[in-house]
Amino acid sequence: ANVAPTATFTTASPVDEGSPITLSLSNPSDPSSADMAAGFSYAFDCGSGYGGTGSTTTTSCATDDNGLRTVRARITDKDGGTTEYTATSTINNVAPTASFTASSQVNEGESIELALSDPSDPSSADTAAGFSYAFDCGGGYGSASSTASASCATDDNGLRTVKAKITDKDGDFTEYTATSTIDNVPPLATFSAPTEVDEGQAIELALSDPSDPSSVDTAAGFSYAFDCGSGYGSASSTATASCATTDSGVRTVKAKIADKDGGTTEYVAQVTINNVAPTASFSATSPVDEGSPIALVLSNPFDPSSGDTAAGFSYAFDCGSGYGSASSTATASCATNDNGLRTVRAKISDKDGDFTEYVAQVTINNVAPVVGAITGPTQAVPVGTAINVSAPFTDPGTADTHTAAIDWGNNTTSAGTVTYNPATGTGNVQGSRIYTTPGIYTLKISVTDDDGGSGSAIFRYVVVYDPGRGHVTGKDSINSPAGAYVPDPSLQGAAEVGIKANYTNDMTAPRGETTLMFSLGSLEFFSTTYEWLIVAGEKAQYQGTGTINGTGNYGFMVAVIDGGAAGNGNTDDKIRIMIWDKNNGDAIVYDTQMGAAFDADPTLVTKKGTITIHQNK
Repeated sequence: ANVAPTATFTTASPVDEGSPITLSLSNPSDPSSADMAAGFSYAFDCGSGYGGTGSTTTTSCATDDNGLRTVRARITDKDGGTTEYTATSTINNVAPTASFTASSQVNEGESIELALSDPSDPSSADTAAGFSYAFDCGGGYGSASSTASASCATDDNGLRTVKAKITDKDGDFTEYTATSTIDNVPPLATFSAPTEVDEGQAIELALSDPSDPSSVDTAAGFSYAFDCGSGYGSASSTATASCATTDSGVRTVKAKIADKDGGTTEYVAQVTINNVAPTASFSATSPVDEGSPIALVLSNPFDPSSGDTAAGFSYAFDCGSGYGSASSTATASCATNDNGLRTVRAKISDKDGDFTEYVAQVTINNVAPVVGAITGPTQAVPVGTAINVSAPFTDPGTADTHTAAIDWGNNTTSAGTVTYNPATGTGNVQGSRIYTTPGIYTLKISVTDDDGGSGSAIFRYVVVYDPGRGHVTGKDSINSPAGAYVPDPSLQGAAEVGIKANYTNDMTAPRGETTLMFSLGSLEFFSTTYEWLIVAGEKAQYQGTGTINGTGNYGFMVAVIDGGAAGNGNTDDKIRIMIWDKNNGDAIVYDTQMGAAFDADPTLVTKKGTITIHQNK
């Protein structure tokens, strides 16, 4: 009988899916040399049935999925004798692959984009079945899905390790790893700064509404620093700053906000610092008298700028006719030469030229002329003699004009002749008069300026006598009143008087004798000379010098009224005796009418009534 041939059957096992399973029948053998010579035929079954028979001893079986594959081979001789071989090949699963892309560098707050593209698997079955994808953003893999991309949120800077897996239906996968750099992003804020302030006011800076794409940075908080113009201060958690201003100009201010990682955003602004004019307290003397200066003063200067204050201020004053030159002197003196209202002004200026002006109204009062001592006759003059009087006057109102009036004491008045020098504010009044009636006259010179101010002076006395008018005699007793004797005003009592005065032979001075004996005061007065005698109707008055108790230099005056004179109604005789010490400043020693005017009518009644005024016919 025919004997089937044999061979050695080899098969590849295991193989990866997608790789072929190679089948081979080698070393054929047959006991029949004729069969050996005729050759053999071969057939192979890759798992789905034998293919055609041929002389080829090998075949390649394709694989498209993992698993176990039963493969076979047959060798046949020319007589149809056949030997079959069977084997099992293991087909291993192969993990799929893809191209993994990951954002290599992003800003915090931006997403890291992950993607698995171009998936590939040697198993067409796996490919047909599709793949699943899973991504790890740094905190572990999420659920697998058919989505081949993922977006990874970032909340802080740093390095992030990200991963991705592609898995086939059999659960095999390929994992990919990448590192993404997450850059820190500086925080932002709204920077507010005023566009302008006045010097002395603070520049208020603020960083508000801070934001950072990193929630971690936001949670950690931010630090703030401010530059008021001379460099940044220390950073802190305070988001505001107050910048002092000391002078006008333009100030560059800055602010920075920083996160925990040192990311910083800086803001810059320009602030205009307006100059502020300085102020002061303005005082102007009011009212003032014409001729007196108006004192202008700017005190307590103030400027909100310490720079301006340190530089000092300049002052200017307007006395009414325009400003003078500015200087560092804060006072001015304004001359006045007439009354009225004067508008005065003052300015205080800082180094930048800004100023504050002050205005005041000053009342300048009119000052009445001041009339000095009247120069007049020092001796008694006879009637019919021209007498000249004059008086100086001053008026600080050098713009004034003046008139003068002279009251001659006899119910007549005449205008005086006025001269005035505005440069010195001094003037003079002159006048002349002839008296026709004897008497003691009080003169008054009045000077009036054009504003109605008036001043006057009195001259006591002009003594006018008439040698031919008459004389007076008498020897009588009086009751010396209390207060008459100055050394002891308490003394009062009897006193003896004797009077005699007359002009003879056209003498210019009268002669006679006057005595006063006041024993209570040990006072004995005797006349030595007479100066003048006036006889006018029932009244006579005369003056001279004498001694008290035989010594000294005393002036005296006697005034009498003859009660028995014609037309006097036979009333009482009356007398006044006045004595003063010419060596002691004309101090009163004795006066029966103490305090009465020199030319007052006598009031002390005599006891005997023996005083007689003799009228010349």
